Amino acid sequence: MRKKYPNDNDQVNLILETQEQLDSQATESLELFKVSQESLLQQQHDELKRLTVKYGRNHVRVQLLESKIHHADTVSKAVEVRLNIMKTQAEPLPTDGWRIQGYVFTTAGESLPGHTVFVDAKRDENKDLTRVKPADRSSSTTTSETGFYSITLTAEELKRLSQYALYLTVLDPRKHVIFTSKEKLNPASGTIDFQDVAITVVQVSTKPQGKTKSRGGKRK
Repeated sequence: MRKKYPNDNDQVNLILETQEQLDSQATESLELFKVSQESLLQQQHDELKRLTVKYGRNHVRVQLLESKIHHADTVSKAVEVRLNIMKTQAEPLPTDGWRIQGYVFTTAGESLPGHTVFVDAKRDENKDLTRVKPADRSSSTTTSETGFYSITLTAEELKRLSQYALYLTVLDPRKHVIFTSKEKLNPASGTIDFQDVAITVVQVSTKPQGKTKSRGGKRK
């Protein structure tokens, strides 16, 4: 008896169903972990209050517990970001289009809303992190309250940009460049890439200020 093999459509559907099940299990596990972390943080905060009253703020036990709380809080924020990513439902991908999406946050896990994220098209490999020409931008978006961004390029746009080197760049609300990917993006038609951006240090503008008038008294 001949063995029946699944056709291409059946295989794709099976892969998608398996992926959905894995995503669902991962989301459920993260939600359970989040609940346990919140419970742990509450217990640690209660213990911190007790130890502070008993020993004082500068006691080694108090300082050690504060360090543990800071670490647990950082982990909780990172888990929250990951859950938001997994639960985000994006709009359908255009035929032969490409999408890149993810979250922008600090290394402490804090979301960064109101930041501009765009695919920067360069004609050469030299990246300039201090100047960005608007004409070079292929597509841009602004991060949401949770720091989420999503950029979609159509098949036509991908074809037009095929001669460029593409990088992911982030601007702060003052339009200062605070991040540019080290590696080039590699768009593939019909796919969605996920790339989170962790901002280590939010850069401050070093633009020299204008001269200020002297506050000295009037000359006689």
